Amino acid sequence: MDNYLLDRETLEKIVDGIMSAKEAEAPSSQNAEEKSALREEYIKQLDDKIATAVFSSLNNQQLQEIKQLFNREDSSPESFEQFFKNAGINVEKIITDTAMDFKDEISGGINV
Repeated sequence: MDNYLLDRETLEKIVDGIMSAKEAEAPSSQNAEEKSALREEYIKQLDDKIATAVFSSLNNQQLQEIKQLFNREDSSPESFEQFFKNAGINVEKIITDTAMDFKDEISGGINV
């Protein structure tokens, strides 16, 4: 998980909401263990999609700058927040849009 973009707890809330909505539409025959495994997979997929969306919005120079920031031992979530703010990247919008796309993607045929 890349806690500098979105923390685990928030990812869990998003995925739990998506899975609950899907379950309300069409109850699943999966047992608790299968649902838990699917939840973990969705959390990983969503985290990966958000990271891809955010980093693909950066130009080459910004990619180099953030790489340096990742390599610094004293980097903090605040330093990443400031980086994206200075870069003009609306991370919150990217996260929201990506989460909505992910919801549409997994709701389209996977029985949760």
